[in-house]
Amino acid sequence: MPVRVEHADDEIISVLHDGDISWDELQAIKDEVWGSEAEAIELYPARSRLINNVNQRHLWKVPKGFKLPDLVGGWDQ
Repeated sequence: MPVRVEHADDEIISVLHDGDISWDELQAIKDEVWGSEAEAIELYPARSRLINNVNQRHLWKVPKGFKLPDLVGGWDQ
């Protein structure tokens, strides 16, 4: 199965894949759906909440104004 966007809206993108999807592919999907300046996150849940029965990744859109770590030089102030 190739990479396929299963669902996309203003808050979440669900991507089905064959078990091998790169960061660059996810970035390109995010850019196509929300634009290149949108930011998104993936969640790695507690083991007790983990559901991992299909090759699927989820990106959640970060709301404007939400403070994230500055990945280049420190923390946003």
